[in-house]
Amino acid sequence: MHILVAGQDRKECEAYRAVLCSLGHTVAVAHAAGAIGHAVSQGQALDVAVVCDPVPDWVSPFRDQSDRHIYVIASLERMSGREVRAAWQMDVDDIMSSKASPDEIAGRVDALERIRHWVHSMGDGFALSGTNVLSDLNTLVQLPGLLGSEFGQMLGADFENEVVSEIPSMEYAAEICLALVSDDVELTIGVGLVKGAVPSFSAVVFGESVGHDVMADALREFANTAGGSVKRGVDSEGRTLSLGLPVDAMYLQPSGDARAWRLYVDELQLWVWVSARDETPQRLSASMLREGMVISKPVKNGAGVLLVPEGTVLTERTVSRLLQLLGPSTLVEVSRAA
Repeated sequence: MHILVAGQDRKECEAYRAVLCSLGHTVAVAHAAGAIGHAVSQGQALDVAVVCDPVPDWVSPFRDQSDRHIYVIASLERMSGREVRAAWQMDVDDIMSSKASPDEIAGRVDALERIRHWVHSMGDGFALSGTNVLSDLNTLVQLPGLLGSEFGQMLGADFENEVVSEIPSMEYAAEICLALVSDDVELTIGVGLVKGAVPSFSAVVFGESVGHDVMADALREFANTAGGSVKRGVDSEGRTLSLGLPVDAMYLQPSGDARAWRLYVDELQLWVWVSARDETPQRLSASMLREGMVISKPVKNGAGVLLVPEGTVLTERTVSRLLQLLGPSTLVEVSRAA
C-alpha cells in the first residue's frame, strides 16, 4: 500500500517509515501541514496516513477528498481520555500509541486490507472501482518487486525500483490488458523504454543493436511476462483474472489513479505502469503518433479538408502521411490502440 507518515518529530517518522517499508509498503514522509496538503492535492496515490500527535490542520487534507477515503491512523504520545477523544473528533479511523511495537503497527495497517476484503465479499453493491483495485490487490501493490524479479531472471540483472510521478515519452512500449472478472474492472500493465535506455537494453538482450521490429517484439514479450506474473499472483489471492494479448503502445497520459515505477540497474532501465483501463481521448502532437492508435476526432488540414476520419486505426503509412501534411507539432486527438 501507499502510506504517508506525517509528524514534526523526524525520528519518530523515520521509525514508522522503516517498519512500514520493511513490510513491503511504499512510504512517503511529511513534516508540515502544508506538505500533507500538497501530497494529497497532487493526486499522489495514498491508501493510509499515519499522523503523529495530530491537530485538525494535519487531518483535514485527507478528509477534503470527495472521491476517496484515506484511512488515517493517529499515533498519540499520551493515550489519556482527553487526547483520545480529541483524535476521534478529528475523524481519524484508528488510534495507537506512539510506543506501539512493529507488530502492532503492521497489524493496524493490515486491518485495512481485511476491511477491504470484507467489503468486497458483500457483493455488487460494494463493488470496487478500478482505483481501489490498484490498492486492494497485494500483487499490484508489490508490482515493482514482482516484475523486478521476473525481468531480473530474464536479463541476468538485480533490479532496484523507484516510484515515479510521471512517465516520459517512450521509444518502445507495449501494454497488456487484464480483466478482473469478479470486479468488472479492466486494468492495463505497460512496459517501456525511453530513447536513451535502448542501447543498453539491446546490448543485454541481443548482444548487438537490432531493428525496430525486433525491439518492438521484445517489449511485447516483456509485457506478456508482466501480465503472466500478475495473473499468477492474483489467482493466488483468490480472484479471477483473464489476460489479453500484448500490443504495441505509445505511452499516453494515464488516469489519475495510475501507478508507475522505474526499474534500473546501472544503465539498464525499464519503466512499468499499471492503471485502470482508460479510453479517454488524448491530444498528442503528430510527432508522437504511432501505429495502432485510433483517431477519435476527424483530422482536417488548415483549409478544413478531411484527412483522416474518426475511428481510423493508424498505420505506419498514415502516420507518415499526417506528419508530412500537418507538421510535427500539430495536435491530433487519439485513443489507445484498438
